[in-house]
Amino acid sequence: MGRRLPASLAWLLFALNLAGLLTAAYIGNFVEEPSDVLNVIAFAFFVLACAVLGALVAAKKPTNPIGWILSLVASFGAVAGLVSVYIEARPTPVGAPGSLADWVGSFIWTLTFAPMIFVILLFPTGRPLSRRWILALWLTGAGIACAVVAYAFAPGPMENSIDPALNPFGIESLREQLRVLSVAGGLLTVASALLAVLSLVLRFRRSVN
Repeated sequence: MGRRLPASLAWLLFALNLAGLLTAAYIGNFVEEPSDVLNVIAFAFFVLACAVLGALVAAKKPTNPIGWILSLVASFGAVAGLVSVYIEARPTPVGAPGSLADWVGSFIWTLTFAPMIFVILLFPTGRPLSRRWILALWLTGAGIACAVVAYAFAPGPMENSIDPALNPFGIESLREQLRVLSVAGGLLTVASALLAVLSLVLRFRRSVN
């Protein structure tokens, strides 16, 4: 029973991710421009690969966080796909307040790709290279959090969304603070990505020595 529950949860999450991806693909078939086909295929392959690998790792090694992170990445990717096709089907006029889909679209892409830094930092054991490398995990989390909050509440046009609509939840009084938060989030995320690559190189060098 101890291992059945995590495995069941892993495959349930996989089923939900697959359903979301297929739904987005079906709707997107009617609204996407032909020029976007290659991008859509590449993104769908990325999400599907994360969903499959995440489910397999989480079901077999439930204590390894990599499987669950990949599954969550696939979930965010499925949501991103659904939001994108909805926005394509129902675009918001320029300068008008955006819909809830526009708002989610302003930060969902960060949640779709940035957590892959965690995967690299934890690959393959599910643990950081050493205790000192736990700081890199915190930097990654802080960078993602800063970026998401900044995108979600920055006033004015939502630059990361497909529609250049106005942020319905933008906080004008915090414009400058959110701008600083956005820059901080970007810097922390880039630094974390570089540390993740360095961590991978060090793991490889230790494995061959």
